[in-house]
Amino acid sequence: MHPVVAYQLGERWSVGAGVRYYLGTMEEGRNQIVSVPLGPGPGAFNAAVELERTADADVDGVSLDVGLHYGAERWGWGLTFDTGGEVEGSGDVRYVARDVPSVPGLQPGLDSLLQSGSSHLSFDLPQELRTGLFVAPSPSWSFELDLAWTGWSSVDETVVSYSRDPFVGPFTGFPPQAGPATERRARHWEDTLSTRLGTEFRVAERWAISAGAAMEPSPVPSSTVEPGFARGDALVFGTGITYRIRNIAFDLGYSFFQYDDRGASGQELQHPQATSTYEAHDQVFGFSVSWGG
Repeated sequence: MHPVVAYQLGERWSVGAGVRYYLGTMEEGRNQIVSVPLGPGPGAFNAAVELERTADADVDGVSLDVGLHYGAERWGWGLTFDTGGEVEGSGDVRYVARDVPSVPGLQPGLDSLLQSGSSHLSFDLPQELRTGLFVAPSPSWSFELDLAWTGWSSVDETVVSYSRDPFVGPFTGFPPQAGPATERRARHWEDTLSTRLGTEFRVAERWAISAGAAMEPSPVPSSTVEPGFARGDALVFGTGITYRIRNIAFDLGYSFFQYDDRGASGQELQHPQATSTYEAHDQVFGFSVSWGG
């Protein structure tokens, strides 16, 4: 949700400010081979089992943004800054064993380690600085070019806390008990500069259609590519429709994100030398209502 208020300073200058409220669900998954003891005591044998860990949480967060706008009859310019912030929340963590070997005495210890628990997830929202220039050759046509700098380097690491985590040993007692743990994962993401070009055409007094394209570089370097953040640079195509009645405008938009393939290695637990290729695309729908006095 993004409520915004703007105020006109003079004939051509105006300022604005808004609050962004983020609400949703975050999920984090990881697999690891765990050594499960088959009995009590330091001399007990162990069996290697691959465990799948899935943590999710309902998260929310807030950021602020401010803007400056200059509008002439046939052209205009704008500048906005988003402060960034953080989304965080608590939820559950669950464990599932994969390809369990047929080893006598394994199940009691494995069942103990597979007990669910709670988790706490958080993610940094980067700062963003955007500027744009629009030109209107005629009352019906307008074009806009935007540049957006995003400070992804603030995402240096992500932190997830678990009430019980069998990925971390050694275990205590028998059946083995997993203790709490906090996992820090290095990201080392990089700042990006995006380029966006769009046009709008008024097909009638109250109706307008728009279209655009953009280049969105990936902030994820090759050294930290993983299944959760495997996207490459994106080519974006968008379209939308606007309906205006008096001082109110209703906008409906659609965007398609086609990401470059990303290569990676060391993604398979059983075969660390294997190479992988990730491919992805996204579809995004948007709706907004604006009012001007």
